[in-house]
Amino acid sequence: MNITTEVIVTIIATTVVLLLLAVFVIAFVFYFRQKQIQFKADKKNMEVAFEQELLRTQIEVQEQTLQHISQELHDNIGQILSLVKINLNNLDIREEIPAIQKIDTTKTLVSKALSDLRSLSKTLDANYVLRSKLSEALRFELDYIHQACGCETILEVEGEERLLPPQQQVVLFRIAQEVMNNAVKHAIPRTLRIDLAFGPNHFLLRISDDGAGFDYEQIQKEGAYEKGAGLTNMQNRSRMIGAHFDLQSQIGKGTSVTLKI
Repeated sequence: MNITTEVIVTIIATTVVLLLLAVFVIAFVFYFRQKQIQFKADKKNMEVAFEQELLRTQIEVQEQTLQHISQELHDNIGQILSLVKINLNNLDIREEIPAIQKIDTTKTLVSKALSDLRSLSKTLDANYVLRSKLSEALRFELDYIHQACGCETILEVEGEERLLPPQQQVVLFRIAQEVMNNAVKHAIPRTLRIDLAFGPNHFLLRISDDGAGFDYEQIQKEGAYEKGAGLTNMQNRSRMIGAHFDLQSQIGKGTSVTLKI
């Protein structure tokens, strides 16, 4: 009787343990399945958020590119063509020598306008940026700025330059382009410098100038939306390509923008 009781107790205990184990396994599988579903949902949400942020960034880049075109056409090429018009309006073919001089000047101005237009089209062409090394595209932009405003430009490359992923290269170039245009427009520097550093596991891009500089915190406090928003957009674009964005500026001592990947 005692043996039978012990066997029954053992069977019951074993059954309870197995039931508990089965419940635990089922609960674990259910929990794991829920985690899988949640992970997939979170991943999907992140992908959607990334696509939305990427689209928003592309729209911002396109808008700023159009603004850049408008500004360049008005400030540079438009002024040259205005001089051409003035020369032609004042041209008097009865005065042979002055007429020849005005025609020569007009031809020079038209040639410069065409050259500037070709340069502008290259700096705005994403395919050109992708076909070139980043240093070459930036050098072309620096040369264009030098011709337009006369400030000294410097480009230094450290390490062995390698190709960057297409999205990274285009976004980096557009950020650098915006930084340089802001420097020329607002800081009026004597020197504009770009440093590129290619390491085994990292990449660095630094754009620095010796212009007027500014106080970013003060700009935010005063509500200077255009400049503050522009910097915020650059920070957002940097995050999109996995780059760390750092800006240092002092009034009267210039500005430095660094991007690290």
